[in-house]
Amino acid sequence: MQRVPPKPKGRSRQETITRRQHHVWRRYLEGWATNGKIWCLQNGRVFETNIINVAVERDFYRLRDLTDADIFLIRALMKDSPPPAKQVLDNFILMFGMFGRFRSIPLVANNAELLALIDREVITMEEKFHAQIEGNIKPIFDAIRRKNLSFYDDPDLCGQFCHFLSLQNLRTKGVQHRLFAKTTEQHGMSLARAWNVLRHIMAVNAGGSLMLERKARPLILLENETEVPFITGDQPVINLLSPGSGEPPRLLAFYYPVSPRLAVILDEVNERTCYAAGPVSADRVVALNRRIRAAAHTQVFGSSRDVLDSLSQGLSGA
Repeated sequence: MQRVPPKPKGRSRQETITRRQHHVWRRYLEGWATNGKIWCLQNGRVFETNIINVAVERDFYRLRDLTDADIFLIRALMKDSPPPAKQVLDNFILMFGMFGRFRSIPLVANNAELLALIDREVITMEEKFHAQIEGNIKPIFDAIRRKNLSFYDDPDLCGQFCHFLSLQNLRTKGVQHRLFAKTTEQHGMSLARAWNVLRHIMAVNAGGSLMLERKARPLILLENETEVPFITGDQPVINLLSPGSGEPPRLLAFYYPVSPRLAVILDEVNERTCYAAGPVSADRVVALNRRIRAAAHTQVFGSSRDVLDSLSQGLSGA
């Protein structure tokens, strides 16, 4: 994710704001890149591009001004959250939902510098929060790429990982697009306006539940020694047990490829997937790649043209 650069002399505060924001962790995508270039399948076309040009959108994390009705909606949707999460809920409402209200304060409304500062935070605050989470998860992520899953036995580290995984599932362009397309404002309440807050609250609740079930949910490391590399996409975390019919899933088994050669599955408690730790067959790699492609919003990524060409053409191998 891109950080706001220091303010150069002679430019306004607004001009220094980084507007291109990644909705998939950029360092994660580097696992599929060579010399900063990654292969991308989009609209049936396979091409190589700089990693800074994929899974990115202008002002993707721009905060929306919440109404009283929106805040009521958020609290209603999260009313069954466990008590420890209630304070977290309030913190997210304050962090991501209140900046717009500051503009109406007379002291602020008449101060151009304060208004510019608010506009800057409205655009960059959530992106900076994601960057902080990504920085914290880096040691765990690097451990996975070294085939070390010992962190999963530590409640704190496991909780951090489960929260991260849940947030990567919810933060994407595809999830946001589907939500916005299916909902409209009613009675002054808007899920679209509330989504910046809701995705974080939902990720905290989901991550906490997964952490509490860690002894019953195995974390499986898949090792790909075949000629077909794992791919990823702009929806990098998928639920292998999703019904795929638009219905809310009853079961959850997160699949997360972490490199062309490694992937993890956080399996279900009782109704397990058919995957086991260790080497995985080429047929299963292809099946998982197809699941990633089916879940992607507009972009699929690979370490080679061949693997994406095979998906684009509907072939069974790379």
